[in-house]
Amino acid sequence: MNTEAFLNTLKEKYYRDNTVLNKLLDEKRVVEEELAEAQKEREWLELQRVLLKDASTEARKQAGQVLEDIGTHALQYIFEDKELKIEFNERDEANVWVVKHLADGSSVTVDPVRADGGGYADAVAFSLNIAMLHMQEPKNMAPMFFDEPSKYVSKGDKGYAERVARFFYEISTDLDRQIFMVTHDTSLASIGEVSYNLQQNDMGVSRATKIK
Repeated sequence: MNTEAFLNTLKEKYYRDNTVLNKLLDEKRVVEEELAEAQKEREWLELQRVLLKDASTEARKQAGQVLEDIGTHALQYIFEDKELKIEFNERDEANVWVVKHLADGSSVTVDPVRADGGGYADAVAFSLNIAMLHMQEPKNMAPMFFDEPSKYVSKGDKGYAERVARFFYEISTDLDRQIFMVTHDTSLASIGEVSYNLQQNDMGVSRATKIK
């Protein structure tokens, strides 16, 4: 092969290789642009994840504060000098405690289910139900229904049951929400603006008699 033919062969190879190179460079540029866009998307999604996590944490904190405030109000109204503490984890599971403040300035933390014969649990349960309904958006103004809400609250000289009744009356007034209760506790029944006595006869038929 003479020199000129050899040079032409090299030129042809150069042009072919250069064409392939340019094509590869174009493909490389497209891939790099796609990677850059993917990286931006990843950073944006990560930012959203962080913001949602922070917002979720703040929402749990605020919700917990509202629940604590209403629960504490119920406990202090009924039992005096008690405080409700709620702690949420990231799975929205909650630990609930009642803090009892003692005369010497110290305090103890108790499980409301196991303390005071279940009376604390009663107060915590109905106060949290009230709080969660009150926090709903859009506002749900449906009446609240309670079945023996003070079942385990101690009766007698301390007047806890009567305080439960007054607490429900105040909540109904403050939140402008109607409350229906089914109870054997005359203290609760007497606080209502309207009360009915239900009795069942031997035939299993119930009759409602207005008593207030």
